[in-house]
Amino acid sequence: MTMITNSELGTLNWQTEAIFDIVSDFWRNEELVRQYYPNYSFSSWRQIHKKYPVERFKVDWETGEELEKYVLADFSGEEIDIKTLNL
Repeated sequence: MTMITNSELGTLNWQTEAIFDIVSDFWRNEELVRQYYPNYSFSSWRQIHKKYPVERFKVDWETGEELEKYVLADFSGEEIDIKTLNL
């Protein structure tokens, strides 16, 4: 079996620090957040990071197209809801 490192793949490394400002600006703009979650109200940064992680992808996993795509995973309910953000 051949092992591939994260550095060889490049796009699988966590990008939390690299996208921190963009993601923080998103959560600070309640009008923008309500476009995705109409009943949203801020609770704490800890809850946001725990329940609503955002990641940036450089390739669309469905088409293989190179792009910059921000995806939010909503873990607040019984089912995980995945939303693509327009950031």
